[in-house]
Amino acid sequence: MRNGRPFWLNFNRMFGKATRKHGSITDAKALQMIYLLRDPRDDDESDKILKWEKAFIDKLGSLVDKLSLVGVLPFLVLGIGIDDMFIMVDELDRQPRDLSTTGKIKAVMKHSGATVTMTTMTDLVAFAVSTSTSFPAIRYFCVYAALTVTFSFLMVVTFFVALMTYDVRRIKSGRRDFLPFCLAPRPKEGKPAWDEPLPQTSNKVMKYWGTLLTLPITKVLVILFSLSLLGAGIYGVTQVDESFDRRVLARDDSYLRQFLTAQGKYFELSIGVSIVQTGEVDYQLRSTQSDIKELTNVFKENEYYKNQSLSWMDAFAQYAKKSKRNITGSGFLRELKTFLRIPEFSYFTQDVKLSEDETKIEASRVVGYMKDSGSSTFQKNAMLTLREDISKKSKLNAFPITRSFIFFEQYAITSHETLRNLIIAGLTVVIVTSPFLMDFTVTFVVVLNFAALVCELFGLMVIWDVSLNSVSMINLVMAIGFAVDYSAHIAHAYITSSKVTADERVVDALSTLGASVFMGGVSTFLGMVVLAFAASEIFRIFFRMFFGIVMLGLLHGLCIMPVYLSLLCWRPALIRRPSVLDTSEKLGSTDTTDNITNTNGFLEAVKSSGDTSFQPPQNSNSKKEADISLNEKPANQQIQTNEAEKGIQNMGIDEDDDDVETVEVEGDVK
Repeated sequence: MRNGRPFWLNFNRMFGKATRKHGSITDAKALQMIYLLRDPRDDDESDKILKWEKAFIDKLGSLVDKLSLVGVLPFLVLGIGIDDMFIMVDELDRQPRDLSTTGKIKAVMKHSGATVTMTTMTDLVAFAVSTSTSFPAIRYFCVYAALTVTFSFLMVVTFFVALMTYDVRRIKSGRRDFLPFCLAPRPKEGKPAWDEPLPQTSNKVMKYWGTLLTLPITKVLVILFSLSLLGAGIYGVTQVDESFDRRVLARDDSYLRQFLTAQGKYFELSIGVSIVQTGEVDYQLRSTQSDIKELTNVFKENEYYKNQSLSWMDAFAQYAKKSKRNITGSGFLRELKTFLRIPEFSYFTQDVKLSEDETKIEASRVVGYMKDSGSSTFQKNAMLTLREDISKKSKLNAFPITRSFIFFEQYAITSHETLRNLIIAGLTVVIVTSPFLMDFTVTFVVVLNFAALVCELFGLMVIWDVSLNSVSMINLVMAIGFAVDYSAHIAHAYITSSKVTADERVVDALSTLGASVFMGGVSTFLGMVVLAFAASEIFRIFFRMFFGIVMLGLLHGLCIMPVYLSLLCWRPALIRRPSVLDTSEKLGSTDTTDNITNTNGFLEAVKSSGDTSFQPPQNSNSKKEADISLNEKPANQQIQTNEAEKGIQNMGIDEDDDDVETVEVEGDVK
């Protein structure tokens, strides 16, 4: 091994700690040989070296498959797209059979389009915000992810909607599922038509699940469980490691992984750190020489470094003292060149950089050694404290540098970058979801749900021995979007429910969208499950993190959040004021009994809650304003209109109210 240093200075790098327990070189279990390219003599030789290096790397790259984080995006977008399609198809199944094709598609987009748009926007915003990170790899990944999510959304709301239109036409023409050339038989007398929507078992299960969640004892247990889970997550935040194991970037059967494992086992050596002095400095002055000598004391006084260093100035001063030479004044450079030509000190030539004409020193360095520690916190503090000590204790224009600082830099900013991305993305998610949820308390519950999920994900990282680094940070960015996805669907269904009490709205929201959200989460998980069998650890980390996101997202969206909605959002709110005659999406439906009953129940709930902030308008002219001439109407329509008038009177609604939809009855009631 030749790098300009004497053999005894390279001994540890060659044999590492393989001889420490045995005491003899012949007993060593491993030997590491390091080859260094010699310094180029001129620019032409430097260009030749760079060209050879590029050709060598390109050749290696052609022999193995490239590993890229972008490779997980197809699986990611598959899960997101299927989740949205489940919501839309489930909404289509709930539409009445007698609606027209256009009416069905309009109803589907009316009810599910808002939530699909909201969840897509949260995913898109989470990735878009993270493109401002300092890590180039994460920035590139988030740009790709944002574009992927955007095009996935466009395909769902255009191409998939068009396919649904064809499917509705198939159903109306009486053709069977995936055998469209087979016609369905005519229904027997007294039997429902084959395409009549039937109550789905999954929705029934979710209705029972919602009823169970609204029981007082269940609410207490869920609250205790959620607080315990949050506490464990907060503890995990304090325990998460910030190290980065380079072995996760290689395949399990890669020689690089084997090399890094052997190097860590047998050659865990002290990290050499150079303090480099640059700029115009007069080395002839005794004060400057003293300042350079003081750089070695910076290492000695720092608790993270060993009490040993290599300083060319100390060796040069000792040489001058022993040989009685003057190294100050104009004779400095002459004596330095003589000193560096002595074989005993020739290895210092790499620590002093002379100009091309050798008339001045352009740069110099002093080398120190970091104490042995595999802790990322120790290594981060060693880098930061050394920089601080140099800025405070040295008058020179000096800075510390070593190749390992490339990895230590991420330890210094990973936690800051993660916190920054989470806060900015969280605030942006609030802005995006607020217009869709239309209620501050519900939005607060969704954001609280998102924050708890992220904390709990940190706890899972500790359990799975996944450190906080540039790889796991990408998963935390994804968690921002997915955490809101599973909660936003249920929250939107809760806030738009026509039920009266909070418990009833919870049951209605879960029975309406709970099954779709659950199936969407399962499909998302199945889309990523192939990564569990990947040959690279980095993809398996993606799977573990993604599994945690889906599991916690479903747990919060279908269990924890509904309980908190029923407790914190209990006050009845007039989020959606249905028209008197708007009782269903069925064409030709004129039954207003349910609407009148629900409205009376709503007013009774307001009175029983003690809330005096809502006062229904009292208008004695309601009947007069709602009076409709029925002189030429059939008797049955006159009875229906009278019922509508009674409903208007019971609700105390003024026809001039802009928020109320008025219906003018002409001919058939619609």
